[in-house]
Parts: sequence; structure tokens; C-alpha cells
Amino acid sequence: MGVAVERVGQEYALDAESVHLHFQVSDASKPRGLLRRAATKSQPDRTLVALEDVTLRMPRGQFTALVGTSGCGKTSLLNLFAGINEPTYGSVRVAGRAPKRGTDEIGYMFARDGLLPWRTVRKNVELGLECPGGPSADVRKDRAEELLSYVGLSAFDGAYPSQLSQGMRQRVALARTLAPDPGTLLMDEPFAALDAGTKLRLEAEFLDIWETAGAAEDQQAKSVLFVTHDLQEALLLADRVILMLPNPGRIALDYAISLPRPRARRLPEMLFSEDFRSLYEELFHALEEGSGETPGSAAEGGVSSCV
Repeated sequence: MGVAVERVGQEYALDAESVHLHFQVSDASKPRGLLRRAATKSQPDRTLVALEDVTLRMPRGQFTALVGTSGCGKTSLLNLFAGINEPTYGSVRVAGRAPKRGTDEIGYMFARDGLLPWRTVRKNVELGLECPGGPSADVRKDRAEELLSYVGLSAFDGAYPSQLSQGMRQRVALARTLAPDPGTLLMDEPFAALDAGTKLRLEAEFLDIWETAGAAEDQQAKSVLFVTHDLQEALLLADRVILMLPNPGRIALDYAISLPRPRARRLPEMLFSEDFRSLYEELFHALEEGSGETPGSAAEGGVSSCV
């Protein structure tokens, strides 16, 4: 493991430069209705600084994990890359272009599956392909069946979400996210709600899909920006781990992870290996030290990219 470094001329899947993100937040103590409007001039809304001076450059094909406590801006950063929010200051680029909603360049997977209860498993997977000018019904069906096979749910293509376990629902959500074949995946704690055993199995399944695609001669691995509170999960999956701190949200540490790949079929044994324990201990102490920084000190000068 080592501190991340930047390579000149590197092509980036995701690029955030000196980003600040502010939100106007209403004071809950203000009176409501007419009284609230009358009080607005003397009691303006306060500004919440969600992100301060964040620079993150992620090369194509890299798997980067963002680790930090709630409220440190991890999801806010994902939402910037997804085009859901715009930075107050600074610039954000996806594959060299300004992000926008609805593009198939980005796939966004959330902590909760968000499956539509009135659709079957296959129809849920097809959802992202149902757009004007999109593939035909037969092509959508074939793509959904292919992905359901990848995640081990071919036998449940006609089932409804209410008939599935939470782990199975997350598999469907993963297949739906992959269906449009996005170049970059934004993943916001997709396995956090699962029990430990199911979580490890799904991590292995997802990593197998990602590593297998990246090993193909005619394909490059998808770029992944993965949010988690779990340091163990971050080390098992990622090429790079970035620590974010709150108040305001900022990057404190940026580490390259040297564990060899492929890892998907070795996750359980990796957990008990000396290399993994040493790596976990090293980064754990680094995170402890980073958490002791004063606000703003880690963001000065931004953070460079890992290659």
C-alpha cells in the first residue's frame, strides 16, 4: 500500500477539481407559514458546506472506495458525478464531459434496491433499457436473462420482488444497474443492509463480474466509485481507498492498495491472510491519525490520483 500519486496525461473516468458544494438549510426553529415569511429577513437560512475543496481524479478502469462516517459528503460526491447536483464552485467531469442525468455512461446503485413491486425480476432488470430509441423488446429480454444468469437468478426471472430475500433483491438491483452497460458505476453502500455472510457472497459475485470483464481482451474493466463505512469491505474490493472527513466534507487520505488480483474467489481466505491483516492495521491507524486533523487541513492542495 502507498500514498496515491498522479500521472501526467492520465485519462480520467471521473474528475472533480477543487469542488465546493453548499446547501441552503432552513432553521427548524423558525416559525412556519406567514410568521415564517415575516421572520425571513431577520433570520436567513444558514449555509451547509457539504464539500470543501475536494479534488478527485479517477483513471478509467479503477476501483476506488470512499470511506468515512455519515455526513462526510460521500453521497454528495456521487450525486455530483451523476449530475443530480451541481458544484457551488469547481468543476466536475465524467469521461471528460460535464455530467448529466439519464446518460448510460453512469450506472448508479443505491443501498436499497428500489425495485418496482409490480414488475417481475426480468422486467425490473429491463427498466434501464426502456428509453426512446433504445433496444427492442427481444434485445432487452436477452440482456436481462444474460445478467440474471451472471447473478445466479435465472430461475427467478418471473418472480416479483416481494417473493425474494433482501440478498436476492440486491442481485436484481445489480443486474439492473449493469443492464445499460455503463462505463462507470457509482455504488452507494450497495451491500450495507445485508448480513455478514450474504454481504461477503455478493461482494465476491460483483467482484467476479468486474474482474472477469476487465480480463477480456476486447474490454476494459468498468470504473467503480464505491461508498462504504466498512474499511474491511473497501480493502477487499478496491484498488484505492480514500478517507473522507466531515464538517466540512473533505478528503484526508488517499491510499493505493497493493493486494493482487483477481481476488473474487479468494475473499474468505484473504480476510485471514497476514498481508490483509497488516494492510488493515496500517490503514486503520492512518485513518485514526487522519480523523484527528483540523477541518480544512487535509483539503489544502487537494488530492492526487492513484494509478
